[in-house]
Amino acid sequence: MKGKLLIAASVSTLTLAAVWWIDRHQDEGVGATYNGKTAAEWFYGSRTNLLDQPQREASEGAFKAMGTNGLPFLFAQLERRESWLNSIYFKVYPKLPMLIQSRAPRPISRSDLQYIALQRIGLVRRVPAHWIERLTAWVVAEKDDVIRHRGMRMVMTLPGSLDNKPHVVNMLNTLIQDRHFSI
Repeated sequence: MKGKLLIAASVSTLTLAAVWWIDRHQDEGVGATYNGKTAAEWFYGSRTNLLDQPQREASEGAFKAMGTNGLPFLFAQLERRESWLNSIYFKVYPKLPMLIQSRAPRPISRSDLQYIALQRIGLVRRVPAHWIERLTAWVVAEKDDVIRHRGMRMVMTLPGSLDNKPHVVNMLNTLIQDRHFSI
């Protein structure tokens, strides 16, 4: 009986991991490419080395080279909502046997992805006005205080953000009443 239960739990877990993986890869075929790799391949790496320094440096170089062509992908990462499946996967993953953890993709938090996307947007030399407008609207609507603060700071340091004064001023006027102490 225990063997059947273990097999059922393993199959369920692997199915959950597969669905999570498919959910995460749904937008990877779209967008800019650099040196034969898609923006998603540069952004995510192998999904196990996303935060490792060599992967980060390679990703930064690729997005710097893609310039404004990488912005649609980066904004898709900013605007992506946390799925219920990812929330469950985050809770289940640490409880999985090591053998399954070594084969299943590591869960990545939405805030980590947003932080990385904001950093990559900051590498673009001159962000066009319509992207700055979209970014300021996103910052105001973002629920995560830390990410909202990071987004606000990034907008203020973008070359050309002061050329787009009405949107930046509207963002700052809205954020002046923000509940988060650092904003």
